[in-house]
Amino acid sequence: MNLYLVSQGSQSSSMAFESMVVAAPSKKVAANMHPETGEPIVWDFHPRADNWPWAGEPDDVDVEYIGKAKAGTPRGVICVSACRE
Repeated sequence: MNLYLVSQGSQSSSMAFESMVVAAPSKKVAANMHPETGEPIVWDFHPRADNWPWAGEPDDVDVEYIGKAKAGTPRGVICVSACRE
């Protein structure tokens, strides 16, 4: 399992998350995690509603490898940024 910093800059509403640290087996899995649940995002349902808390498209997500997670770390969101104000 790897650790990634995942960030976005396309959504800037007061309810949007700026970034998160996740444990994931790959960069692709990390890029598709929802910041609140850690579950995969289904991008084709067009989540551009005012209350959508994350990037509107996969191309709007940046993923940076941080390092290896401790053995036994489960896949998921470890830390999420505070909502923008």
